[in-house]
Amino acid sequence: MTGPDQATVAEMIPRGSLDIARTVRIVTEAARALDERRAAGHPAGDVDVTEILVIERPGAPDDVRLDERRVAETVPRMLAPEQLAGGRVDARTDVYALGRVLYQMLTGREPFPEGRAATTVLAPAPTEVNPWVPPAFDAVLAKALAADPTQRYAGCAELAEAAAAAAATTVRRDGAVTPRSKRRLVIAVLASVLAVVVAVTVAIVAGRDRSAAPPSAAATSTTRSPELKAALWGSYAYLADAFPELLPVSVDGIGYHELVNCTPVDERLGAVSLYEPPRVGRVLCVGDYEPVMGVVVACNADRTRMAPEPPTWRITGEERWTRPSGAGTLRWGEFTNTAGEVRGRLEVFFDSPQRSHCSLRVNGTGTGAELHDRWWADAPL
Repeated sequence: MTGPDQATVAEMIPRGSLDIARTVRIVTEAARALDERRAAGHPAGDVDVTEILVIERPGAPDDVRLDERRVAETVPRMLAPEQLAGGRVDARTDVYALGRVLYQMLTGREPFPEGRAATTVLAPAPTEVNPWVPPAFDAVLAKALAADPTQRYAGCAELAEAAAAAAATTVRRDGAVTPRSKRRLVIAVLASVLAVVVAVTVAIVAGRDRSAAPPSAAATSTTRSPELKAALWGSYAYLADAFPELLPVSVDGIGYHELVNCTPVDERLGAVSLYEPPRVGRVLCVGDYEPVMGVVVACNADRTRMAPEPPTWRITGEERWTRPSGAGTLRWGEFTNTAGEVRGRLEVFFDSPQRSHCSLRVNGTGTGAELHDRWWADAPL
C-alpha cells in the first residue's frame, strides 16, 4: 500500500477516483516519463497500473511518476505481441503498454483475457464496457493496442495527445462528433470503474440499506440501459438523467466541482432508501467547500412543475436566467444553520419541460452572492 496522499493507478481504479480529465493528465505525464526513459536508452518497458504512482498535491495538479524500483523488479506482464514473438521492440511497444493502462483506467478491466496480449483477437471497444467513455476513445485504443506495431502511434506522447483530443469531444444527437469546450472537459467527471456493474452494485448495497437493489445488465456504447441506471442510481435515476453534467454517474462517484457522497434524503434531509420510489426525489451531495458545502437536487416523480416555495431564509437577490439549455428563475441569499452560523444559499428553478419538475438548492461557506458569482456562473446547467 502507498501513503495517504499517494496511490498507484491500480489502487485508484477500484476507488472510482479516475475521471476523464484526471485519466488524461495521468496518461500524459506517464507518456512523458516513458518517452524520456526511451530517449535515455532504456529498453522498452512493460509499465502497468501498479507502477504509475500518483501523488496528490493540495491546490495543484497531481504529481505523476513511474515507480522505477517496481518497474525494474516487476516480472513482465503486459507483453505486446512483438515481445511474445521475440521480435524487435521500440517506442511502439511502450505505446502498447500505456494503451493497456489507459484502457483499464477508462473501463476498470484489462483489454484482453487473462492479461495476455492480442494477436488475432481485438479488445472490446471501451464504450462497450463503460458507456460513459467518450466514443472517440474507441479509435484511440484500437490504434494504441493494434497487434501490428506499425499501426500504432509512433510514441507515447502521440498517444497522450490523441487521448486529450478524445476527451475533448462529445456526440451530437445526430451522431456527429464535435469538440467539447475546455470548461466541459474539466468538469466531465465520468467514474472509470462503472463498467463493472455488478461490483458497483455490491458496493452500493454494502454501503447503504438497499437490499432491494435490482439486477444489473450490460449497456451498449450508445445507451444507458434502465438496468444499468438502476444499478447506479436506483429509483433516483431520473434525477441523474436531468443533470448528467452536474451529478456523478453513480451515487458513489464524483460530480461537478468534486460533488461526492450523493445520498437520497427526505424533506428534512434524513437518509432514505435508494430503491424506494419517491414521490419527490431528493439527493444531497457534499461539495468541496470552495465555496459549495452541499447541493440538494429535488425532482417531482410525476414530472409536475416544481415552483419556488415561500422562503424561510433571507433572499438578497433574484433574477431570470437564460442559457442554451433553457431558462428559469434564480434566487440567492443567506440562512442560519442549527449551529447559529450564517451561510450562503442559492436556488435554481427551470422552465424547460426536461427540468421544470426539478430544482436545485446550493448551500455555501460564504454568502449567496458568492455562490452566484463563483458557482452559478460556470455551473453545467
